[in-house]
Amino acid sequence: MNARLTLLVAACFPVLAFGGEDNFTFLNMPRAGSGEVAVCALLLVLLLLSIVVFELVKIRYELTRERLVSGSRFTQNAGRFSLDGDERTLMRAMGTHVGAGDLNDLFYSQPLYEAGVEGEANAMLRLNSTDEALETREKVLKSLRRKLHYAMVDPGVPITSTRNMAIGQPVWILSQKKSVIGEGLVMKVKELSFSVRLGSNSMMRSSMLDSCVRMAFTRRGDGVYGIDAPFVDFDPVTSIITCRHTLSLRRNQMRADVRVDTDFPIGIRCIASERSKPTDGKPFRVRTVDISGGGISFISDHELHVNDTVVVNTSTARLSLEGVQARIVAQSRHYGSSRALYHGQFIAIDVPKKERIVKYVFEKLREINQR
Repeated sequence: MNARLTLLVAACFPVLAFGGEDNFTFLNMPRAGSGEVAVCALLLVLLLLSIVVFELVKIRYELTRERLVSGSRFTQNAGRFSLDGDERTLMRAMGTHVGAGDLNDLFYSQPLYEAGVEGEANAMLRLNSTDEALETREKVLKSLRRKLHYAMVDPGVPITSTRNMAIGQPVWILSQKKSVIGEGLVMKVKELSFSVRLGSNSMMRSSMLDSCVRMAFTRRGDGVYGIDAPFVDFDPVTSIITCRHTLSLRRNQMRADVRVDTDFPIGIRCIASERSKPTDGKPFRVRTVDISGGGISFISDHELHVNDTVVVNTSTARLSLEGVQARIVAQSRHYGSSRALYHGQFIAIDVPKKERIVKYVFEKLREINQR
């Protein structure tokens, strides 16, 4: 067996031939010397290096092409939203803060945008910027939010930052033991801070305030929120508390069915519509946003209308559903985007199917709590 292997190697790679004789008598191949072996090894190394260099050049080309495409899209989006030079520069800085692979995601994802604003605000504060510089940046941020239509969050849609609070929002001021020590209304929401005016019956003193002000508030059709906002100032004359913004919001849902954020593909087929004839009935793919035992939210380029009836089908490793009907109860479309967020309520869902969803939801929540 070893002799046959030796002959095979010698026949295929004569330079690497070896043996006790100077020649292979059958093939008439001389034994390789140390110089020939070195040359062969060098050629092999050069071949491997050329492959590595080729792959690196290919990756660099693809990254360059992606940057060019992303840059072209950014220019188009900036033009569509009428962003000026300062606003475009600010968007690039915000993308750097959040590590966005594609700046264009800031045009369509409000949570990502809010994270970018938070990063920019923290950077300004770390630099101990002058009041004039902060005011200038405040104006640019305010103009940018208005142009991107991020000034308001629809009722029922969870918020991701205290910058999304509405003027006049009632809040409770809590002690460290979570007892209510004051009530108030949100009076001003700026990009770098927000202010709350305490009610006349609130017995607040500056000594009762810590480095963070613990607050709670509710949003209609959404949930109860708890926040720890960094304390800035308290004016006892006007009873106004000023705080920095935060992205750390604790939210409890006000709904019968607990939902969990998701991101997996599902199949949707429209079977009934009040505003128009349904399409040819062919299913189309969408991405889920959240799901509960009572309904599902998803993002789609396919146009649907409120009160449309759709059939949901999905088959993943952890959740499988077939033929579940849902009625579209709400939709919101971001300006300038062909995609829309749809909220569907399940119709007469079978108990076994609902149990599968509930099990999936609680397994996901358990994973999130264990992180």
